[in-house]
Amino acid sequence: MSETSRSTIVNMTGPMTDAALPQVLRVLGDSGLRLLSLRQSREFGGASVTAVLGGELPARESETLKTLAREWGVDLTLRAGDAQPGAACVCLTILGDQTRTAIAELLDCARAHGFAAREIRPLGGRLFLGIDVLLETISGAPVETVPEGLRRAILAQSAKLGVDVALQKNDFFRTNRRLLCMDVDSTFVKGEFIDEMASLAGIKDQVAAITARAMRGELDFPSALRERVRLLKGLPMEKALSLCEHFELTPGAEDLVRSLKRLGIRVGLVSGGFDFFVEKLKAKFELDFAFANQLEVKDGHLTGEVVGTIVDGQRKAQVLRDMAKVYDLDLRQTIAAGDGANDMFMLEAAGLGIAYQAKPRLLEFADACFNHHDRLDTMLYLMGFDAPEVQRNACTAGLDP
Repeated sequence: MSETSRSTIVNMTGPMTDAALPQVLRVLGDSGLRLLSLRQSREFGGASVTAVLGGELPARESETLKTLAREWGVDLTLRAGDAQPGAACVCLTILGDQTRTAIAELLDCARAHGFAAREIRPLGGRLFLGIDVLLETISGAPVETVPEGLRRAILAQSAKLGVDVALQKNDFFRTNRRLLCMDVDSTFVKGEFIDEMASLAGIKDQVAAITARAMRGELDFPSALRERVRLLKGLPMEKALSLCEHFELTPGAEDLVRSLKRLGIRVGLVSGGFDFFVEKLKAKFELDFAFANQLEVKDGHLTGEVVGTIVDGQRKAQVLRDMAKVYDLDLRQTIAAGDGANDMFMLEAAGLGIAYQAKPRLLEFADACFNHHDRLDTMLYLMGFDAPEVQRNACTAGLDP
């Protein structure tokens, strides 16, 4: 008979002291059986210990455990089981304050695609921020990537349930992201810079309508950009520069950058907007890189032309790949965040693609969506950090936790 087929699963749950686990392990050690798995969690005034042994637990050790359980006033279960369950291969993060119904619906959705929850971990903190659900395949078969059907179904459900979600392969790269590449307009900062430039020229509604269609993917981005820039012909560059000091950051943007920089993670911006604004952001927040479009200026006024290669969706994705190569990183160590159709190739190329307050089309290419959380630093929870770790890092970095 194989070790797996005659394994014993031992579980103790209740108000155990810190000394309980060593005592339990001594009893299990006396059995002479191989310890295949061991887990303990302590919270809410109690503890849970689960051990898997490679064989049938002898009667003497079984009786000793039952005696300890009675003395401690805890529940004990001993049962035969599979010593080698399938590995947790996908991490589903659910973020939201009212997630009881959402959790049930999302777990049902996962099960319909062949996955079940192996372990649920709270993100911690004084408030219920959310959970990490480690999923395994019901069949026990490993998976190389998050299945497309599961990803699309979970993201679609999240919008209906009022929570934000992320789906990632539960591997080394999930907790070892080393580069973040962000869009600027409506992601790192609030609003669209080109629309505010148009406001100075008295044509905001006309330009904003083109911007909205481009971000929804209804218009070819390079053509839409050229059309809008032509409408800005004659605008004094001095007026455009004056906007840079008044643009408002997205909540949590500065906290996110400082936290990641403190951890040695590279942070940069890639924008379909304009370099004079993006370069100011790069300098102010000491970012590692920034790429954007260059406007032609003559005699202090915009000519209505774009100089050089336009930063469109394909260019954004290439910047991500280039920066990963510059910093000697695997693409699976990268994160990309954006809100529009112009970001879809960048999100698709990244190890983790985050659709932030995004247009519906972008969800087709994203691994995560932030539709209900507006703070950018929420993405720290998708990198393996829990609430206490985020707060400690914020305090050490001199931020407001």
